[in-house]
This record gives sequence, structure tokens and C-alpha cells, in this order.
Amino acid sequence: VSLIASIIFFLYKDSLCENIIEKKIYFLLSFIVFLIVPVSLVSSTFADRVLLYLFPVQILVFSRLGYIQKNDYDKKLVNFSVILFYFSLLLFWFKFSNTAAAWYPYENYLFLTD
Repeated sequence: VSLIASIIFFLYKDSLCENIIEKKIYFLLSFIVFLIVPVSLVSSTFADRVLLYLFPVQILVFSRLGYIQKNDYDKKLVNFSVILFYFSLLLFWFKFSNTAAAWYPYENYLFLTD
């Protein structure tokens, strides 16, 4: 997912970032994502740990995708698509993860009834 976000950033970096310093930081982070992709073929655990530190690229790109669109309908459609995409990732993880049983049903102190 970070690779997709990095590609989108490189294509629309002028629309996503107006601040020069912010643009340079995210450019560097996106470039590192491209460097990590070949490493993931050799050591997926190492690549996964490094990509956790590069997660802000996803946050920036997917939260600002609406800025690229011109009209309100397209902005809402893009925002809904991003939410649907991450929700489907969550459902996929809940369905096929080895450790999903430890997380579902999730009990939080705020929702306990006893």
C-alpha cells in the first residue's frame, strides 16, 4: 500500500503538498519506499519493519487525495473509496490472519457492561 501511495505522491506532488520542506520530506520517504521494494523480496520482515516508519506517506497521500479532484462529488467518491479500501484491508486481516482470534471480539474498558 505504501508503494501505491508513493506512486500517487510522485504523480501529484504539487497538488498534495504546497510547503517546500514538507514536499522534500515526503519525496525522500517515498523514494525510500521504492528502495525497500526489492529488499522485501529478500527479507520481508525487515522491509515490513522499515515500512512502518514510512507510514506517514500513506497518511499524507490518502488523506489529501480529495485535493486533486475538482468537484465535490469526485472528492466524496475518492474519500469514500479510501475508507472502503482500508476497511476491506481490516476485514481481510480479520478473516485470514493467524492472530485474528486474539483481537476479535475486542473488549475495551469503555464498552464493558459488567
